[in-house]
Amino acid sequence: MNMFNKVLPIAFPLEIADILKAIGHSNDLEVFESQFANVFNLNYCIALSLGRSALTLALIALKETNQGKTDVIIPAYTCPTVALSVARAGLNVKLCDISIETLNIDVSIIDQLVNENTLCMIAVHSFGFPCDMDKLTEIANRKDVFLIEDVAQSAGAKWKGKTLGSIGHLSCFSLGRGKSLTTYEGGILGINNVNESIKERLKALSDPLNRPGKIHSFSVFVQLIAMLFFQRPRLWWFISKLPLGFENQYHSIDFHIQRLSNWQSALGLSVLRKLESINTIRKRNGEYLIQQLRDVKTITIPKIIDNAEPVYLRLPVVFQNKEMREEAYHKLNKVGIGVSRMYINPLHRYDYLKGIVPRGNYPVSEYVADRILTVPTHPLVTKKNLEVIANVLKNLAEG
Repeated sequence: MNMFNKVLPIAFPLEIADILKAIGHSNDLEVFESQFANVFNLNYCIALSLGRSALTLALIALKETNQGKTDVIIPAYTCPTVALSVARAGLNVKLCDISIETLNIDVSIIDQLVNENTLCMIAVHSFGFPCDMDKLTEIANRKDVFLIEDVAQSAGAKWKGKTLGSIGHLSCFSLGRGKSLTTYEGGILGINNVNESIKERLKALSDPLNRPGKIHSFSVFVQLIAMLFFQRPRLWWFISKLPLGFENQYHSIDFHIQRLSNWQSALGLSVLRKLESINTIRKRNGEYLIQQLRDVKTITIPKIIDNAEPVYLRLPVVFQNKEMREEAYHKLNKVGIGVSRMYINPLHRYDYLKGIVPRGNYPVSEYVADRILTVPTHPLVTKKNLEVIANVLKNLAEG
């Protein structure tokens, strides 16, 4: 493979024309919210500046309308911003280990964690793979707790034919970079099956929010243009050599909570129209890799549970040990395939989350964090790239 080509671990499904067309639009926020709700079968939705902003508002509304319940159950292996959103809402994080088979929250043990202090459970659909929503919904109904879906990595995936985000009481989507549905940054709060007091509280929380200022909007615009330019494989190989800290996983609790800007809303309308075709490509690429790697004994790939229709935002591969993961990481990067170690720690091992995330024993999350690698499935990945990925991992297994 050409040493001056490198495929990104993530890529933006955008074109310069989409961005330029969005500039100058002034009344697209409500239109975008309406069309988004229609595509994902939501009652209605609120477009915000970040995915974590959406989750935070959802949690604040639930807390303020359900006094006395303070605990939120989240997977021990997930994005740190989930824990930060819980803390920002003034609630307590309670961790549940993940399943080694699905890499999602372990539905076989979460039931025993729910008690009289539990406000809600957050079902994070990791890597584009749906959680077992039947089991989680049954627990939520039986224990009288709320269920929030985190669809940041799974826009367009389905459970029993229902679009993810439309099943829980509330849902949160990310429009951040690297997602199939992106405006570079942004988030959506989906409202489904909640009572009028919660809806009224959400309206009271969101209506006064400002939209991003001109300086911030211009900064996002410039960053987006730059990333679109440099995500080309012939340019990304150079950028990837620079010490830019792409794997830095520090996140601040002081994130902004605002509405989505009008030009990003207009951009979102363009991306919505492309989502199905983008997910079709990701699905094709993900299924090809699974078929090629299914007999490799030294790695495991998440099980696709019955009734689930994943979208393969990335394909996670879990190795037998950390050393093998590191060898695969370096070999794939050397041949021009950008891969990611994803979350380098389970939540309880991040030093900056001390005081937010309780210490504890979460063996599966610890095991996965030390051994996981995600490989790209986005539309810039070619058939040749897929063959290279499969061959490198097969050869590594053969020693």
